[in-house]
Amino acid sequence: MTVTSLALASQQAWPYVTVPNFAERTEGLREISGSPLVVFSPVISFDRTVWETYATENQEWTEEGSRFQGSSPSYSLIPAGIHQDLVSAIPLSPITVAPFSPVWQISPVPEDLNIVNFDLKSSERFLNLEQYVDSHRISAISDVFPISEILGQSILSDTNKPRSILLQPIFSDFSETSSVVGHYLAVIDWEKYFSEVLHHGAHGIIVVLKNTCGQVFSFVVHGDEAFFLGEGDLHDSNYNKYRTSAHLFDPSESIQDQEEQHCFYNMDIYPSATLKDEYTSADPIIYTVVVFAVLIGTALAFYFYEVLVQKRNREVLDKVAKTNAIVSSLFPGTVRDRLLNGEEVNEIDAKRGREKSAVYGKQGLKTFLDEQKDGNLDIGESKPIADLFPHTTVRFYTIRLGACNIPDTHSLLHSEIFQVMFADISGFTAWSSVREPAQVFVLLETIYQSFDKIARQRRVFKVETVGDCYVAVCGLPEPRKDHAVVMSLFARDCMAKMKELVRELEVTLGPDTADLANRFGLHSGPCTAGVLRGERARFQL
Repeated sequence: MTVTSLALASQQAWPYVTVPNFAERTEGLREISGSPLVVFSPVISFDRTVWETYATENQEWTEEGSRFQGSSPSYSLIPAGIHQDLVSAIPLSPITVAPFSPVWQISPVPEDLNIVNFDLKSSERFLNLEQYVDSHRISAISDVFPISEILGQSILSDTNKPRSILLQPIFSDFSETSSVVGHYLAVIDWEKYFSEVLHHGAHGIIVVLKNTCGQVFSFVVHGDEAFFLGEGDLHDSNYNKYRTSAHLFDPSESIQDQEEQHCFYNMDIYPSATLKDEYTSADPIIYTVVVFAVLIGTALAFYFYEVLVQKRNREVLDKVAKTNAIVSSLFPGTVRDRLLNGEEVNEIDAKRGREKSAVYGKQGLKTFLDEQKDGNLDIGESKPIADLFPHTTVRFYTIRLGACNIPDTHSLLHSEIFQVMFADISGFTAWSSVREPAQVFVLLETIYQSFDKIARQRRVFKVETVGDCYVAVCGLPEPRKDHAVVMSLFARDCMAKMKELVRELEVTLGPDTADLANRFGLHSGPCTAGVLRGERARFQL
């Protein structure tokens, strides 16, 4: 298109056309295609003498091209006439008739100008390619052959690397019926053709170049460089399933055209072990393992944290339960709640029949105990934790040697008189004086545990034990009308249990243990119950 436009714009008649700045114009073409040589050749279809005169008068393009290339200008003259011998450049005889396709302009400009006016039609290979190009009005690529067969060894030395020529027709104008007036010929170095295609990081692409002339060549592309591997299909068959094909001709052309004596090219592209090694990475596995390990580690951390928290909660709950059990064993439920929560007794307590005292303590157990520990408890300003219970029965128990006396139960049922039975404990003193302290504790613990069990069954509240004295009360903290009856029955059960236990303990504690007996003192009437605060505060009557 460029040459046709220049000829039309400058009103040059074909074939007398010279492309200005030819070397500069074709430099970009050669860089893009990797072509080592580009030739412009007009078609001489009449007496060649006129052309030979024109060529001799317009050969300044050689000096122009040499200067552009940065080499010393060649002042040698081009051959005077069209010739078919690159060595002698002797012009053809006058009797040789047209047409001719002389080499006119060439890039890069060679030192040996004998290539100029060399008749390309003298090569049968060129004639076959020219015939196909002119008849189909398209460009075409020859098979792979030694380029010296057409252009000579001095212009472009042959190598063991595959090369072809591409022939492009030049038309007289842009109409569909325009005639072919010349050709562009470019040498294709296939190794350079596949260079500068991929980015620098892609290595190991195998290109298998095939043509319909039965030629097969293999190349490997490493980034922006390509290397000729050799003739034949040299790709690794393990990667056949990854093949990608591409054509160097229009696949829409008719089968008839493809069956003509011309070489059509296509490429099969394969990966290689090098490419696989480059793009096969353990990073995904490593990342997966790391993420999985982080997740597992996080899950384990949460799990152990949960275990520790639950363990700590259980320990706290156990301590709370133990503390509550201790407090419960020392204080009635209502007093315990007031110590723990610091709240006043609610109306439910009043509905149960218990009269409330004028004031109730509002301090929590912790504050209460801390104040006692620090000595900051101000008895005069704080509110006491005490209640009045008008109807209760209190039992005192001691151990003695000898008979057992029970007060008149009937009188307790109807009398509000303060009654107390004092215990004679001289017998216990004599018994314990000849025993080890551990034996004394065994006796008391065995008896008191049995009494505690009976107290729970009878709903009697155990207040305390002082040595061999067991103090219990009925009618508080839960008011009961039958407190005297219940306490009498409790005393009777304890007396019976005492007789049974001392007989059993005689084996381990000595023969006179069975002589131990018990007696009870019961008091029915009003009672004030509360916590006498101070160090080691206890529930008192």
